[in-house]
Amino acid sequence: MIKMTLITAVWCPSCLIMRPRYQAFISKNQKVLFEELDFDTDEDKIRALSIGKTLPVVILRSDDRELIRVIGEKSPHEIERLLTPFL
Repeated sequence: MIKMTLITAVWCPSCLIMRPRYQAFISKNQKVLFEELDFDTDEDKIRALSIGKTLPVVILRSDDRELIRVIGEKSPHEIERLLTPFL
């Protein structure tokens, strides 16, 4: 099973733009287990994932092995291009 973790923050303008784009991607790829973390409230998980200050971040993992990490704003086309090969 592929797990997708989206890390965002309420104060992050890019996160507000990207959240619906990733949610649309997930709705087309329902075999992906989706998790959303808040940068400010999920501190232990954020630290364990070694997340820096640039948001949003998406991490695809399989069997606790990181497959890809995508940082910052991406178009819907870029999201498809970057993540689909791992599904």
